[in-house]
Parts: sequence; C-alpha cells; structure tokens
Amino acid sequence: MIYTQTTEAYNKARIIIWLKDKLELFWCLDCPLNTKELLEYYNVHDNIWNSVASPNDGMLCIGCLENRLGRRLSRNDFSDAPINHGYFPRSDRFIDRFNSAS
Repeated sequence: MIYTQTTEAYNKARIIIWLKDKLELFWCLDCPLNTKELLEYYNVHDNIWNSVASPNDGMLCIGCLENRLGRRLSRNDFSDAPINHGYFPRSDRFIDRFNSAS
C-alpha cells in the first residue's frame, strides 16, 4: 500500500514537472505573459516574424509582436498554417487581428 501511494505521488510529480517544462515554451519573450494561457499561439508569415525575431527565438504574445513591428497585425500577416484556423480556442485579440482587413 505504501509503495502504491509513493508511486502515485512520484508519477504525479513527474507529470507536474513535465507540464511545467512544456508551459515554459509558451512564455512571451518580451513580457511576463504566457501565450498558451492567453490563447495566443499563431503563425505569421516568415518575413513578418524574421523582421523582428529569429526563427527559433520562442513565442511573442500578439501585443509584443505588434510592439516590435510598430503596428497592429492584420489578416494578411497570418500564414495559412492550420494553427490559425480554429483548431484551438483563441483570444479576442487574435480573432480581432485575424478578421481585420489590412
């Protein structure tokens, strides 16, 4: 019985550590917000991203990407990647930018 409880606690701890490591991938590079918690994971065209960040830098929330660009995002900035097309819940800010004309 003790072995089972210890094993369960150990497994729960491993899961928590794994999730924490995965969540760290979603922290915005410029502010203390988590893009996963904000529901802001998206894909913009390479030329847009590369104008303000390196390809493997990490994540930026929409507000910080806009700050780096010096302008608001519009529909034309987003790629046709599946992640942009409603497979996941979206922030109001993403929906606003994705539905806006350039």
